[in-house]
Amino acid sequence: MRDFRYAVRVLIARPVFTLVAVLSLALGMGANSAIFGVIDALWFRPLEVPRSGAIVRVFSVTDQNREGFLSYPEYLELRKAASLRDLVAIGGRGATVVDGDRRQLATLNLVSANFFTALGVKPALGRLFSPADEAGGSSDMVVVLGDAFWRRYFGGDPGIVGKQIQIQRVNNVLVTVIGVLPASFREIETGSDRDLWFSRQSWALLGGMRELEAPGNRWFRVMGRLQPGADVRRANDEISAIAQRMEQSWPGSNRGRRASVVSDFRYRMEQAGTNGVALLAIVLLVVAISSVNVANLLLSRAGLRGREMAVRLALGAGRGRLMRQLMTENLLLGSLGLMFGVLLGAWFISILPALLTPPPGFHGTTEFQFDARVLIFTLVISGATVLLFGLAPAWQSTKPQLLPALKGEAAFSAGSRRWPLRNILVVVQVAVSMTLLASAGVLVRSFANTHSSDLGFGRKQLLLVWISARDGKPAMYRDITARFQALPGVRSVAAAVRAPLSLSSNGMFQRVTFPGRTEFAEAPPFEIKYNAVTASFLNTMGTPVLRGRGLEERDETAGVNSVVINESMARRFWPGGEPLGQTIRLGGAAGKLGTVVGVTKNAPINSVGEVPEPYLYVSYWANFEEEVTFMIETEGDATRLAQAARQTLKSVSRSLEPLTITTENELIRFSARRYELTAGLAGALGLLGLLLTAVGLYGVVSYGVVQRAREIGIRMALGADRGDTLRLVLGEVARLGLFGIALGLPLALTATRLFSSLLFGVNAWDPATFVGAGLLLAAVLLAAGFVPVRRAMAVEPLSALRVI
Repeated sequence: MRDFRYAVRVLIARPVFTLVAVLSLALGMGANSAIFGVIDALWFRPLEVPRSGAIVRVFSVTDQNREGFLSYPEYLELRKAASLRDLVAIGGRGATVVDGDRRQLATLNLVSANFFTALGVKPALGRLFSPADEAGGSSDMVVVLGDAFWRRYFGGDPGIVGKQIQIQRVNNVLVTVIGVLPASFREIETGSDRDLWFSRQSWALLGGMRELEAPGNRWFRVMGRLQPGADVRRANDEISAIAQRMEQSWPGSNRGRRASVVSDFRYRMEQAGTNGVALLAIVLLVVAISSVNVANLLLSRAGLRGREMAVRLALGAGRGRLMRQLMTENLLLGSLGLMFGVLLGAWFISILPALLTPPPGFHGTTEFQFDARVLIFTLVISGATVLLFGLAPAWQSTKPQLLPALKGEAAFSAGSRRWPLRNILVVVQVAVSMTLLASAGVLVRSFANTHSSDLGFGRKQLLLVWISARDGKPAMYRDITARFQALPGVRSVAAAVRAPLSLSSNGMFQRVTFPGRTEFAEAPPFEIKYNAVTASFLNTMGTPVLRGRGLEERDETAGVNSVVINESMARRFWPGGEPLGQTIRLGGAAGKLGTVVGVTKNAPINSVGEVPEPYLYVSYWANFEEEVTFMIETEGDATRLAQAARQTLKSVSRSLEPLTITTENELIRFSARRYELTAGLAGALGLLGLLLTAVGLYGVVSYGVVQRAREIGIRMALGADRGDTLRLVLGEVARLGLFGIALGLPLALTATRLFSSLLFGVNAWDPATFVGAGLLLAAVLLAAGFVPVRRAMAVEPLSALRVI
């Protein structure tokens, strides 16, 4: 307690030092806790269900995709695996909740009846699904509400259980709410929490039964637990045998298809990948900068307390006693820094969801929590920081040179005379800051490229109107197209089952074979993603045709099967050859033939920066579907046309309501959200590291000026002017900065190469970014040294030469 009381008095007596040290630690620890909270929420946090460590995931595997979804019939077959228990299926779709004039696009899940019981989830209100809800004997539709949706849409009304709500999808129906999920339950994929939960029987009444019956209709994620005594290897052997039996039973849809079992932990680590490692590495760099900063401040303070330590030693104090006192002060500093850092981290985590781009048309679902996991991680890092970077200054402080210290001269000689330890630490700090700034600069430039680089289609003012009419017919949709075209300011109108980057294109594929191609004779059908579009689609989107032609009006007649492919498909299946005029079969062995009439430039399907893959376009009118997105190119801001588009739909049919109205630019921004998240966090941490480095350099240079006051006084007494003093001190700053920047360049290049997979349209070695980071760092370092330089220039020779 005496040590603690003395530590409090010492820190209060030096408020500037205390404030700077606590602020440095708080910023570093706050950034550490906040970024770990983000990484944990996105990838590391296990499911909040009993025995989450035993959960495994089951995937459909092909040569093109090793983590594919499964169909519901496949899920029912996989439930026969003896090494697995509690196997559940979950699939996502979209629908509209109607409440009078209020309409809300909602995400919903179809789950197997055992989903909640298998995972051990208890309701917050009402009940969850029972076997009777899937037996097919009930004509009532029941639904379970997610907690966030219940609070957002129904205001947390506890009387919602037993009431009916109106859901519009294929059919427009009333469903009865039977329960509400607890707030603690999270969806199995972060950021995709579902609003409404349906059983298989209720889904059939909603009009989606056809989506469940075909073994090739894969949109379910499957997960379960290992049986006691079983392991992943045994489960994989059994699942593989079941997959072989399914291939024999359903050769049209399952030829060449396998299955695999992966632990949930391994899956989440793979999903984190380079992105998670990069963010974690960046935040640890900030923690390192703040820690080195405090270590340097402690070293500088040790120099100023040399006489105090010498007097204590001369009076008989042991080094262990002094170490205990100094570590008590360090722990107090660390505790204050941790306290404010936790507050900063919690505040940052609370505002982060508002800074992320939400999915267009949907409510944002990503939630971050400052919970016990984040707090424990912060405590561990903070404790290690205080011990690691506080021990060396404390040890150094307890071994001053007694006689010089008692006379008020320099008492320590850590490191060499030319390169004391504090200067070495500054160089390290500058090098780390250079690494951080260059990495952040490359990531920020990568994100900026998502707004400006060529995507394979034009960046136009496109309004996207997504509808799904229960009684939709080609004549109605042609009428809508004509009315949209007649609106003022409209340049062109196209229609497609899916708009590019519309969050749902991933599940659309055609099973494609190549008649007469011997090299593919034994291969299973290739699952190639596609879109059904009108003749004006490529022109409206601004997607260039590289060879041949696009779809035309003559292709829009049923029975005319013209196909346009992208350049990746041309290279994959006709390397060095000419795809135009070639015949392919769509829909497997019994499908219809199509003729390739054109090759387009590659364009992203689901997200900006994805690896290009084979893709094809077929005529929408010749392959009509009730679900469609109209793409309206406008002369001005596309959002201004939204109300007119709604009124146009009403003029065709009063029941027509868009599922969403958004713009192509909004879809581009959302699809680039991973670049936005990484660049935003890295940029903020880069600036934070720059600030901490500036503070650290200021402290070291200030201490150097105090230590060299007599030297400066002698120089000035012997005729040196203020310019000489300026060059003397700034020269020291420049040397430290240049050494640090030179050391940081190869470190920065190594770092950017490690996360090169996160970059879009920019190389890991980007000269402009690296030079800019170096110049910015140099400018800030010189600015940080300016105040100590002014103090050195103001030294009075007589005062400096006076014997203390």
